Amino acid sequence: MKKFFAMLVVAAMLASLCALTANAAVEEADWRPFGEVTAEYKEDLASVITLDGDVSDWQNAGFQKYEIDQYNLRPFSGELDENWSIDMWFSADSQYLYIAFKINDDVVCFSDDGQYNGDAFQIQLDFNGWAAQTEEFERAVFYSFGLQEDNTVDISVQCIYGDAQSDQSYFMASDDEEEWREGEVKGATKKAEDGSGWYAEFAIAWQTLYNDISNKLLNDELPVPEWTGGEDEVTLNMLVCYIDREETGGALNAWGTCKEYSAFDDGSAWYPENSGMTLKLSGMGSVTVESTEAPTEAPTEAPAETEAKTDAPAETEAKTDAETNAPESEQTTEPAAEKSCGGVIGAGVIVAVLAMGACVVAKKKD
Repeated sequence: MKKFFAMLVVAAMLASLCALTANAAVEEADWRPFGEVTAEYKEDLASVITLDGDVSDWQNAGFQKYEIDQYNLRPFSGELDENWSIDMWFSADSQYLYIAFKINDDVVCFSDDGQYNGDAFQIQLDFNGWAAQTEEFERAVFYSFGLQEDNTVDISVQCIYGDAQSDQSYFMASDDEEEWREGEVKGATKKAEDGSGWYAEFAIAWQTLYNDISNKLLNDELPVPEWTGGEDEVTLNMLVCYIDREETGGALNAWGTCKEYSAFDDGSAWYPENSGMTLKLSGMGSVTVESTEAPTEAPTEAPAETEAKTDAPAETEAKTDAETNAPESEQTTEPAAEKSCGGVIGAGVIVAVLAMGACVVAKKKD
């Protein structure tokens, strides 16, 4: 009888443990879109922030930190790690949009040079909401880069267009010496020494952001709204995504911000107006841009692979977005943890039933 009760206790513990794990997934009632983020224009930001992959200067300067976690993220490939989160800071000066973040991830995976096939960050930016105002566009502009061992920021830029869904992409890096790209992006990535994740700081020129969204509009023969800079406020619709891998090029888990809980299930999350975050920058009076087109041809050193099309899908059917991103074995519309726990709970019940049966047989023999 003692063995029987011991088996029952173990089975109950297993079932309870997995029930806790299953319940850890955020329910729709508890989930919320991240919403609005605000940042102040700084006249001489370069004297305050050093783009070296160390965010302590952001913290010491008193910049507001925003935390994104499972309560405002949804998976579009694989499952969402409930212990994962990202801390973000935003600011701007007359030349650049500045973004810094700390990815809290206890398994860090480097990307290959110029790629984002390891742990990687993606941000879809819609300059002044111009893509969201245009019915033809199912995407804005994606900027994607991975954690690099040489600490650089190598960004793949994707201007994904409207009905034709063509992909105009180019590549820029913080250590790029091409004269026509100089100043477009500055920054650094860095693995946390305590093993808690990784950092990145980067600054993208306002001229680059303006060129990218302008070329996106011009490619579809749409007018570019008049913007001469010097406006007091700039609004950026933002879809922030994280690509999580345990090994370079390995199984993909990916999640992002969105406006609705089920937006990645039906594909509507990729639309600029449903991105889940809005950055409003005030005091932008001294910003200036020139109405010139950004270069469209990638330089010879640009990555040959086009992983960008997988992570930020360009399919026209909304419901294929999540399916396209995930390997066949990972395709799911709910966190995998819930499914696996259901199996363990079932196993626990079976163990308990078998144990009870064994006890009955033993009792009869007595």
